[in-house]
Order: sequence, then C-alpha cells, then structure tokens
Amino acid sequence: MFTNRSFRFQGYQTHLSRRITMKTMIFALLLTLALGACAPAVPQAPAAATIEASAPTAVNPTVAPVLVDTATPPADTAALATEPGVTPWSLVAVGDSIPYNSPQDCPGCTGFVDRYAAAITQATGHPITVQNLSQHIGLQVDGLLEVLKAGVKQREALSNADIIIVSISHNDTPWNRDDDPCDGPSGDPDWSKYDATCAAEAAEIFRPKFESVFAQIAELRAGKPTIFLTTNVYNDWIGVPGGVFSAEDIEATHEVLDAWNEVYCKVAQANGFTCADIYHAFNGPGGDTTAVDLLAPDTIHPSDKGNEVIAQVLADLGYAPLVTTGSTVPIPVISLQPTEVLIDEPVSIRLSGFTPNQEITLRLTTVGIAFPDLSESGKVYESYAVFRTDAQGAVDLEKQAPISGSYSAVDGMGLFWSMENKSVEPVSTPAAPASTPSSLLNAVQYHYTFTAEVEGKPVAQATVIQNMGSAGVVVKDVAENGVLGQFYQPAGDGPYPAVIVLGGSGGGLPRQSPKVLAAHGYAVLSLAYFNYTSPLDNSSLPGILDMIPLEYFGKAIQWLQSQPDVDPGRIGLIGYSVGGTAALLVGTVYPQIKTVIVFGSPTVADGSSFSYQGEHLSSNIPVEKIKGSVLLISGDRDSQLDSVMYGELAIDRLKVHNFAFPYRHIINPGAGHLISFPFAQRSNEIEQGGGSHQANAQAAAVIWPVVLEYLAAMK
Repeated sequence: MFTNRSFRFQGYQTHLSRRITMKTMIFALLLTLALGACAPAVPQAPAAATIEASAPTAVNPTVAPVLVDTATPPADTAALATEPGVTPWSLVAVGDSIPYNSPQDCPGCTGFVDRYAAAITQATGHPITVQNLSQHIGLQVDGLLEVLKAGVKQREALSNADIIIVSISHNDTPWNRDDDPCDGPSGDPDWSKYDATCAAEAAEIFRPKFESVFAQIAELRAGKPTIFLTTNVYNDWIGVPGGVFSAEDIEATHEVLDAWNEVYCKVAQANGFTCADIYHAFNGPGGDTTAVDLLAPDTIHPSDKGNEVIAQVLADLGYAPLVTTGSTVPIPVISLQPTEVLIDEPVSIRLSGFTPNQEITLRLTTVGIAFPDLSESGKVYESYAVFRTDAQGAVDLEKQAPISGSYSAVDGMGLFWSMENKSVEPVSTPAAPASTPSSLLNAVQYHYTFTAEVEGKPVAQATVIQNMGSAGVVVKDVAENGVLGQFYQPAGDGPYPAVIVLGGSGGGLPRQSPKVLAAHGYAVLSLAYFNYTSPLDNSSLPGILDMIPLEYFGKAIQWLQSQPDVDPGRIGLIGYSVGGTAALLVGTVYPQIKTVIVFGSPTVADGSSFSYQGEHLSSNIPVEKIKGSVLLISGDRDSQLDSVMYGELAIDRLKVHNFAFPYRHIINPGAGHLISFPFAQRSNEIEQGGGSHQANAQAAAVIWPVVLEYLAAMK
C-alpha cells in the first residue's frame, strides 16, 4: 500500500509518498504485458521490496501486476494434499500486499491465507492446496482488472479454485490517491476536507470497478460450488506514528471507511461473495479505535496477531457450500488459533456451526502438567466449561463466561489454568523422552485435546500443542569456579541479552521459567545459591540459607559475561521469593545488572541470609543504588509474607531518592505468593502460596508481558 505517513522501520524514519497516478500505473501495466511472454517467474518475496511505495524514487516505474503464478503451498497443506484418494480443495488468493504477507513487512509472520487454509483442514479434515497470487507492488483495483484480463495463469488458477479470497482496494482509498474527490493531489491528507459526502462520492467512482472484479471472478467459476470471500479495509491511521490522534481526524478516517466499505461489500455480496468484516475486527464496533496491536512494525500491514484475527474472521463464516451434510444442519467446529504455542502465549478458542442458543460442554484434557515439576510418569488433567451459543450458534471464549465449569469468569485461557488431576492410575507421557535426563530438557511439549459435547455426546474435537521451551535451546550444567547452575543458550546467533534466575527458600534450581525465557531469545543462567549438588562433579553449596555471600553472585555475573555469545552489557536478574531479596541486594552492589525483577520478595535483609564482605546484611535494601530498572510483583493474598508491604517500602525509597530508571510495583488483587508465567495449570499455588486459581492465573497473564517488556528494554 502507499502511505504518506512517517513510520518506524527497523529503527529508521522513512517518509514515502502515498499517491500514485493512473498514468504511471497504466504505463507499467502495458510494459509488463508487452514483456510478459518472456518474463521469468517472480519469487514470492522480492528481495528488493521492503515496503510498498508509489514515489518514482522508491518504486521502479516498470513494476506492474505480475502475470505468472508465484505461489507455493505452505508445508502443512502441501503435505496433506498428497494423501491418496483425496482430492484437495484449491484455495487461490488475489490482491495487494495485505494477503501477500511479505517478510519485510512482518518478519516471521504467518499470513492469514495460510492460517485460513489450516483452519479449514482442522475443521473439516480436508486437505488444501494454496496459491497466493497476491502482489506486493502497490496493486490497485485497475491493476487487478488487468490481471484478470491478461493473466492467463491467474485466470486458470481462479477457474479451478474451490476457495477464492480477494483482498483489494486498500491502495484505492481516497487518501492513497491524487485523483480523489476529497483533498485531491494534496500530498499529506488534509483531514479537514474528508467527510461522509466526499467519501461516498469516492466509493461510487469505484463501484463499477468493484463490480467488474467480482463479476469476472465469479464468472470464471461458472456456477460451480465455491467459497467466495473478500475482506474490507481496516483503518491503519488511528493512533499510530505519523497517523491521526485528534477526535476530528479520527472521525474523518472512519467516515471514509464506513462509506467505502459499505459500497465495496454490497457490490461483493451482489456477486456471490461474502465480505469478511476485518474493519470492525481491527477497529472496534465504532470503527474508531486504534488497530496498532494488530499491525506489523510498519504500522500498515497486519502483524502475526493481525493475520490470526483475519483468518479467524474468515473461518467464523463457515465453509459452505463446500461443507454440507445434505441438509441445512450446521457442522460443529472448534477453531484454535494458533495450534502450537509457547506456554506463555494465548490461544484463541472459538466454537461455530452449532445450533443457536444451544448448551455445549467444552472439555480440555492433557497428559502431564507444566507446573510445578515435570512428570515422567504422567497424569491426566482435565477441565471443562459449559456455554450457551449465541444467535449464530457460536461461542468465543475470549468474550463469553461459562454457565458452569472449572472456572467462572470471562477468560479465553481459563480451561488451561483450571485443569485438575483426573488420573485413575499412572499413564505414560511424551513430555520427557527416556533418553534425555529430565534435568537437562530444553523443552517439553504438552498435547491438549478439546472436545465439544452436546447432550453428553462428542460432536467436535481439536488439538493444540503447548511448548514449555524451544527445541533449539541448548542446556548444560555449570560447575565452574564455585558457580553451580544450568545455562540455557537460545537458538540463533548471539550476542544474546542474558538473565540470571534465582529460586526461593527451597533452594536448588528453577527449571520452568528459564526454559520459557530462553525460548524468547535470552541466555539464561539458572543459578543455585544453596541446597544444591552439581551432577557434574558433586560439588555442593551450603545446605541452608545462611550467610550466602553476595560475592558468589558476582562470580556468576562474571561467568555469564565471559560466555562468547552473551551480550555483557545486557544482563538482568529475576528472583522468586527470597531469591528476589538476593536479586535486589546483588543489584545494589554490581552495576552490571540492568534490570531487577522480583516476585513476592522481602525488600528488607533479615540479617542472617546474606552477607557482603564478611558482614551480615540487615536493613532495608538500598534499592536506589541499582543501576537499572526495577519491577516488583506482589499478590495481596500472599500467605507466605506481606509482599505488598515490602514492595511499597522499596517503591517509597525509589521515589524519595528520585530514582533515575524505570520502576513499578504491580499489586495483583486476590493473588498469592507464587506468580510466574501464564497459561499453565497451577493448583499447587493455592496450597503453597495462597490466592485463588482465577486470581493467580489473571495475575500471571497481566504481569508476564510486563516482565518481558522490562527485559527487552535492558541497555
């Protein structure tokens, strides 16, 4: 798409013209058509393209709609297509850079076209082949019409497609053209000239072009059963860098899109297309809220989460006419996005295809749990929730509370944290392969099965995988110069920012959160400081928490800084309970620490646990001496200590001393002592640390993104 707003791209400011003239576009089209017979295939993601632009200095004027097949099916759907005896459905997407999903726009993202294909297969069991023929060249409606006229392979693909997605017109909205009836060739949009009247006039100008696009594509299918889909335009101006913030300007943008999308969708529907309402999925019911959380770093294209949202909107529309039962009875579907996640990442869970106002029981089962300890024997855990479907026969767990079940409030991940042990006898689990010592596992996989039941009978199933850690992480035991622990080296090339993790009053090693942090790209030293014996050389630390010298932690910092792939200038400390006390003390002495994050920790040294230079440490910790950010996390139902009071003591000291670095105390209502990463089963927290299941789970979901934010800001 073309944009005239400034935005941040990989740390640099870029300003690009959003305008494109019809003369330039038609010239490019004619030139490409003339050369098309000898043109080689164009790769899926052109290396020269970083963002779409229309300025002659930013885009080669000979770039035009590509008239060859440039798509490659995603690995999962391509594999399914090879099943003998099954004819895959063909999904073809055409349009601009929104469905194209360039890695330059959204690095590492899975586009909504592939996500939607996976959702179809998950819901129906039918294999899909994908041809994504969309283009990253600032394609406009006129360009797509030229493709439909002269693109032989595109026409062939569309004529043989069972599922067609059209995503076009983002580049034709009035602020992206210099021939619009609102502000004309003004460069930057003059929002004072945008209103419902000029927006309606602009949309009407394009009505015949929209009509031609949808009619031609529908005609190519000649009445054969086809899922015809198109997406309307979301607002990527509100609340983004270089965008609009005032109430008047926001009103202008959504007046334009209200009118534009109304015409676009009516024309699409008149030609047999279903118009997926991405606009309100991104910008809220009023179309006037920011979509920044769903946009890629360029604040134009959808992010990974944005692609997930678009795919879900498409999936929620159902799969008629391809999926039928010979009657009008809907087919129940459990939609999960994504289907494989890191343990601290949420899963979007939706039910569709049920009878309106129908009572459904949704069960979640797994073998083995992720917290507090890895279980090699395995236990069956289960949770359930009873819902009533809406008028469309759907349930969205992120928006709807269960009627009854193992949790009660609106919580999209409630089924995960509310699981309980349902084992009758020990069963095997794939979590810990026999050939790998459980202490050195870099990652553990948990396989969950969702089952929807109506009147006690299963009617739909779906599975999701939760990863605690990453298979690319390398774990090794450490016993050097008296420093004992485990080191987690993340995948990829360094240097990595690093974190030292300290456990609480039980001593030993933390083993869960280091896996999760390493999967996020941090080099992690899980450091023992008492009650631990190394499996490498049987060297031991003191058996009890008594006069542990801060110099020991200093040696650990030096060891970590000496590792070749560690960034020595970006080291943080995370401590749980009394480990947080240690972390705060260490931060006051060693300036190498750039952030200190503590969970439910005393901020007063008790005089016996730690020492420095041979002296007992007994007083309020001088947290103002820490040379980096400080994050304190407490639950107001902590049964082990008054962590809220301790946290406030530290905050008061930071305020009095005008602390120069970021600091924050998050107090979690109803939560207890043991709070960590979210979305894991946590029944033992009630027994050991207080708080309710729900409050502890909600606290984890709230604080963990802040933890990652503080770590990411280390410098």
